[in-house]
Amino acid sequence: MARKSNHLTKQEALEVLIDDILSDIDTTSALQQIFQTLLEHLMKKERELHLENDEENKANGYYPRSLACMLGNLKNCSTTLIKP
Repeated sequence: MARKSNHLTKQEALEVLIDDILSDIDTTSALQQIFQTLLEHLMKKERELHLENDEENKANGYYPRSLACMLGNLKNCSTTLIKP
């Protein structure tokens, strides 16, 4: 008999997270928060991939940045830094 897994798929986990965010705040703010989190995560991953192929540089933290987009202004978006 196959055992039922308690683990969510990535899609299911993302849907639960989005539902949780949307239930706590208004839709515009929720979309801004989701987009900002996604953008910050993608920048971090991009830096990791870049540094894997460039041994002369290293990660050098983050700095806050405002970003104007269709969803409004994203304030204090953590932008990655690379130290040459």
